This record gives sequence, structure tokens and C-alpha cells, in this order.
Amino acid sequence: AYVTVKEGANVRGEDVVRWAKYQSDISSFMVPREVEVVKELPKTSTGKIKKMKLREWAKKSTGS
Repeated sequence: AYVTVKEGANVRGEDVVRWAKYQSDISSFMVPREVEVVKELPKTSTGKIKKMKLREWAKKSTGS
């Protein structure tokens, strides 16, 4: 999963996973195995998130 945080926040991906695991309203299968904190998510001109670009990032990070 890719997440953004407020500028100046000191949050790591592991912190997000740990937080999600202990939320009672999040089922365990919904907790991501990995989280990467990015400065901003890629968006289209209309403001929608470019999911294909995120998939490309994921392939590059796993080496697939």
C-alpha cells in the first residue's frame, strides 16, 4: 500500500502496518503486508489516483 503523510510527520510504513493491526474495526485480511510512505500519489488531471502508476511502482519495488 502507498500512503502520504502530512509534511513534517515522522511516520514509517512499519508504523502504519502496526497501527492497522491493532484497530478493532479493521479485519486482519484488510491490513496491508507492506506500506510505503510517498511524498504524493500520482493523479490524473481530474484528481483521481493513477492506479496503473501505483502498480508500476509495486512491480519495480518487488523486482517483478
